[in-house]
Amino acid sequence: MKRRPFPVSPVTGQSWSTLILKFGAAVVAQKMARDHWSVTDEDFERLYQHFTINEVVELNTLIAQFVGIGRMLAVVDAKNPVCELRTGN
Repeated sequence: MKRRPFPVSPVTGQSWSTLILKFGAAVVAQKMARDHWSVTDEDFERLYQHFTINEVVELNTLIAQFVGIGRMLAVVDAKNPVCELRTGN
């Protein structure tokens, strides 16, 4: 059985990572993480060129979850003893 990447859009069946990279939604995700007030109507207009309203809602829900979880893990100084993430070379 072929394993599908998680999470997958129930609307398109494509992985969100593919959709985010393909249509530049990562810009919105970065803005939401760094300064949510910097997200503009133009950002949403770009999203609506490539995504349905349901997909935009789902995308923003996922962004909110991932940003929130990331911040919580940073606050509690969480470490992953099983799989260390390396940065740089």
